[in-house]
Amino acid sequence: MSATATATATATKRLPPLIIGSGISGLTFSTILAKHPNYPKVFGTTKPPRVFDAAKEFSAKLGAGLSIAPNAVPALKQLGVWDEIRAAGCEMDRVCIFSESKKELGHMSGDMYREAWGAPLLTIERGLLQQILLKHAQESGVDVQYNKKVTSITVDKRSETVFITFSDGTTETGSMLIGADGAHSITRKTMYSLLGTPEPPMRTRGISTLYGISAPIPQIPLGHTQWVMGTNEIWGTWALANHKTFWFINEYEPEKVKEGQWFDDADVEATKKRFEDRWFPVEGVGRFGDVMRDSDRCIKVGLWEKSYEHVHAADGKIVLMGDAAHPMVPFAGQGANTAIEDAVTLANLLLSPAASLPTIAEAYAAQRIPRTKKIVDFAGLTGTLQMGGGGVVRRVRDWTYMTPRWVLERSMGWLYGVQPRIEGL
Repeated sequence: MSATATATATATKRLPPLIIGSGISGLTFSTILAKHPNYPKVFGTTKPPRVFDAAKEFSAKLGAGLSIAPNAVPALKQLGVWDEIRAAGCEMDRVCIFSESKKELGHMSGDMYREAWGAPLLTIERGLLQQILLKHAQESGVDVQYNKKVTSITVDKRSETVFITFSDGTTETGSMLIGADGAHSITRKTMYSLLGTPEPPMRTRGISTLYGISAPIPQIPLGHTQWVMGTNEIWGTWALANHKTFWFINEYEPEKVKEGQWFDDADVEATKKRFEDRWFPVEGVGRFGDVMRDSDRCIKVGLWEKSYEHVHAADGKIVLMGDAAHPMVPFAGQGANTAIEDAVTLANLLLSPAASLPTIAEAYAAQRIPRTKKIVDFAGLTGTLQMGGGGVVRRVRDWTYMTPRWVLERSMGWLYGVQPRIEGL
């Protein structure tokens, strides 16, 4: 064993890993480690992984909705959380796509996902998903702490440990640090500083999104989703459990979209006003304003994306996952799913015997960066196509939604057919 590997092994036998961010990737990763029989042997401690989040407390009203696709389902089943997630969500049965002239462009059946890739496409409120993951993480012994805003991260090369300082003056020491702290990751900033390389900015396609969670709308059939494609705009819904909907409005607003920006209440209300009389293709509803009325929450943000070329530093002592490594626009419905894939991949590598941390980090980057870059680019291209900004783009978009099912199955196998499993669990 090399000197680096020996030092790494010594460090990991003293301290548990630290995870910044209690989102989907952080909770999934920490739960895998806590449940895995190899964890005490690899890390040399029975102390569970520790998760820290800047939020003052957990809230089930985080964000809006998201989709769990077949590529994430096998790992969720292995963790024992899938049945609970499935019960809290809504299986997609039919997606109908319309033009703004009220013409149906095409539809997709939920049976395609179940039959071609062995699992449904499920929509669920983000807060409910994280609530389930948090419960299982804590039941597995994971120490999750809130109101812990990171102010600095340092790596001690001599002791091969990572030190975190929080805004409340407390500190923590760990064998390694996992940055699962979102698109505006402080861990990523530290990583690039350690690499001596400027952190590249995220990029935008000039698209904003306003979204919310509606009160139950019984006129919308359970499991049915409707999108209306306009020119430089899309509006529609995803079905949630109990006839609730995750509704959205996407607009091309390049002059307004700025990195890290959350639009103010005045802009939210102005957007809702512009779309309240838009046609909505469900009998008994008619206006999109009827969907937005009595919403649980309304949030408007700019959409950003980036596949970072570096996802680790300090001989693997700092590693990124989820949005910290590859923020993406929502048009492929893969943000949560790639986060789960990241967690499974890194856990599998860490929990395999006789591998040094630098080797593990390099293997993680080699496995994840090509795939997540492809997904980030695919999501961005899909968004550009869906927005239908020009005549040619609109015609290509409209033709795309007339694609036969067998073509979709063959063309999307690279995305949904890659289904990582947790090794040894």
